[in-house]
Amino acid sequence: MTESSSQSTTSSVGRVANSEKSVQFDDVPFGRFHLRVAVSGSGGQFSDGYILGIVGISLATATSVLSLNAIWLGLLGAASMLGLLVGSLFSGFLIDRIGRRPIFAFDMIVLAILSLVQFWVAAPWQLFVLRLLLGVVLGADYAASKTLVSEFAPRQTRGRMMSLLALSWAAGYAAAYLVGYFIVSLDIGDEAWRWMLASSAVPAVAILFARIGIPESPRWLVANGRAQEATAILQAKLGSHVTIDADDPGRAEEKGNAFRRLFQSPLRRRTILICVFYACHIMPYFALSTFSPRILEALGVRDPYFGGAIYNLLLLVGAVVGMLVIDRIARRSFLVGSFAVAASPSQLRCCFRSPCSTSRPR
Repeated sequence: MTESSSQSTTSSVGRVANSEKSVQFDDVPFGRFHLRVAVSGSGGQFSDGYILGIVGISLATATSVLSLNAIWLGLLGAASMLGLLVGSLFSGFLIDRIGRRPIFAFDMIVLAILSLVQFWVAAPWQLFVLRLLLGVVLGADYAASKTLVSEFAPRQTRGRMMSLLALSWAAGYAAAYLVGYFIVSLDIGDEAWRWMLASSAVPAVAILFARIGIPESPRWLVANGRAQEATAILQAKLGSHVTIDADDPGRAEEKGNAFRRLFQSPLRRRTILICVFYACHIMPYFALSTFSPRILEALGVRDPYFGGAIYNLLLLVGAVVGMLVIDRIARRSFLVGSFAVAASPSQLRCCFRSPCSTSRPR
């Protein structure tokens, strides 16, 4: 193929002569295929939330069996978070190089295997290694699934589709706690924590089958010079009347420096702001959620496991509310407003203490 013909093909991706009026990829109405992509992506988030959520209640029941001290409890609670950091940091480069689908289609197999192996751990260090590896794979799935869903999402429903991912993650986290609470109620003895951890293989296997047949992102294909493959996907999944413009040629020259550009003007301020907001959200969230049974027990709650289940259900309610309002409120106002509301209870507690500066917890 000559250079001129290649440019012609790229510039006319998805443009097929027919009597039906052409529609831009961003403006395609939400349809069955979009729903399938949303389900497969959000299902992965459900599985991810489940895997992270189950460790909180399982550690509470495994403490005596594995002779866990405070150091090991902290390490095991943070292992998946450390893995997430590593997996998310490096998987972004990987999915930009090899595509979104290779990780999206097969990472659930790895998650299922690692989840099952947790049943046979005999020492804290073994569980630490497995939780660390689970975190790495989860980080890769975060990058691949969120990117793939966002690149398939129509412009008008993109906010709700991305919110569905967050809702599914919260649902998985809450479901993990409910399943753990149910296993505790079965009174099966010292092996309960093993069944809790191994149960995370179930949603991973279920989502694996849901992801079969989800194609590569046409946007990634076009950006990497694979216009014909992108055209075939558009025709097969959305119709021959759907068009997608080729990426600006100048973007290809910037790919190698894309990460560096995040910390250069004018993106530097936005990058730092987003990272700070996200870190301030994640750190207290996982600190409270992972050790909620112990925190509630220290507060004198009669049934800390049931209290933890209520806490996680309220997190799920918050995710539902967020999904309903995400496209009705400006993103900036929603972000700043939600943090302001979250900060209010702690400020009120401080104000009602007397005196605030010298008060000590009972």
